[in-house]
Amino acid sequence: EDPRIAAVLSEVSSLRNLPIKSKVRTEVVDRSTALAKAKKKIAEELPPGVLERQGDAYRALELVPADYDLEAGLLKLLTARVAGFYDPDEKAMYLLDDLGARQDDETLPHELVHALQDQSFDIGPMLDYVPGQNDRLTAAQHLVEGDATIYGFLHAYGDDFRVEHSALRAAFYNPTALSTAGSETPPFLVGSLVSPYVEGYIFVESIRNTGGSGSIAHSFTQYREIG
Repeated sequence: EDPRIAAVLSEVSSLRNLPIKSKVRTEVVDRSTALAKAKKKIAEELPPGVLERQGDAYRALELVPADYDLEAGLLKLLTARVAGFYDPDEKAMYLLDDLGARQDDETLPHELVHALQDQSFDIGPMLDYVPGQNDRLTAAQHLVEGDATIYGFLHAYGDDFRVEHSALRAAFYNPTALSTAGSETPPFLVGSLVSPYVEGYIFVESIRNTGGSGSIAHSFTQYREIG
């Protein structure tokens, strides 16, 4: 019932051209709660041993150190860097309680775009892990996050917002890599974390430049039909 969230939701709905079909449940949580939710999500959605095998593959390819704990490392980085998240299973948006004003202005519209995506396209199944379909999941992540990143920025900075792709990569990668948690994370994993936002932005930008928000909606529909 927060009037600010209701106002931003209405603005994002108009900007993204997606209808508001229901209210968005919102909670403000601390980072320990966010970590607990991330651990619970991994346990619920990934079969036992998946992350261990993925870590073995990364170690064999020398993408991470031989003694690197993939799950612990990813959770540490996500907990340190996350500003908010939308859970399509719970139909709820979570915002961290330690955000600065600028970070909050960028995070809120981004996560509300996810809520609108979910109300129109049911993004939960798109983002579910399916054995042997990592490329499919990666494509969905880039579509979902690229869309939210573009319209989050447009809401925060205006309709004429434009950014060089090299500057966008630096803006996402450098603060993460240079943070305390990021400095302890292999560069490959940092790149994997920011890719859906950066490369997803570039991907969805090309779709939007061709046919506007309607083309993006068509991409979601096509993905659901093919997937």
